[in-house]
Amino acid sequence: MNLPALDPHAALALQLAHSYLERLLPSTTLDHLEPQFRLAAETLDKHGNGLRKWPDKIRVLPRGPALAAPKVNPEAQSGLYDALLKEKRVRIHYRKSLAEESNEYELNPLGLIVRDRVSYLIATAGDSLDVKQYALHRMEAAEILDTPVICPKGFDIDAFIRQGEMAFATGRNIHLRFALASLAARQLRECPLAPDQTIIEAETEDDYPIIEATVQDSMELRWWLQSFGDEAEILEPSDLREDFRNVANNLASYYADESA
Repeated sequence: MNLPALDPHAALALQLAHSYLERLLPSTTLDHLEPQFRLAAETLDKHGNGLRKWPDKIRVLPRGPALAAPKVNPEAQSGLYDALLKEKRVRIHYRKSLAEESNEYELNPLGLIVRDRVSYLIATAGDSLDVKQYALHRMEAAEILDTPVICPKGFDIDAFIRQGEMAFATGRNIHLRFALASLAARQLRECPLAPDQTIIEAETEDDYPIIEATVQDSMELRWWLQSFGDEAEILEPSDLREDFRNVANNLASYYADESA
């Protein structure tokens, strides 16, 4: 890829892309773009318009611990990307989580999703129409085949995401009703949980606001609710409340023994 001479604003955009896409892009892509990133830095150094210092003033922080990205086999990644681009089947050696040995699969690559620094191939296996996700860092080898990809009729990667496949969803929507400490509820006033979210304000200082919203039931929703600890109480639905009661009982048993 050859770029024409960069103006300062285009150079700034490239330098910021380098800073914040570095955690998302594969190392092979970063290596390929390195000359352009270097040109961008050199361009900003030549102009006294203040843009050179702009990257030093901007930071993007993730929520939670900043986990390191898993290592991806560059050769397997290159073969996989080539197959995805050319819409060809790919034969991979894939080691499932906690498995000691890899197995061979023939996949129909349909798309790629990058989430929390982990890349997932969205694909079907063989002649199956069951769409699944395969983590790139678990692929030990990938060989592009001459066979065209078989795509399920009507497949849409955005619809796949909306179905909750990447969030470990149960496949049902629930009317969530929970009490949340005022300080924690402040964020939901600015960033609603769902379009139909409502907040019933607390009547006294000792009460918590009540949050109601229609959401998709998923493990990620439960992990998010659990992150509030004792500052959140699930009120509805009853089965979700029962699940949290069991979690609370387990936690109480963990910490009951002071000798541990």
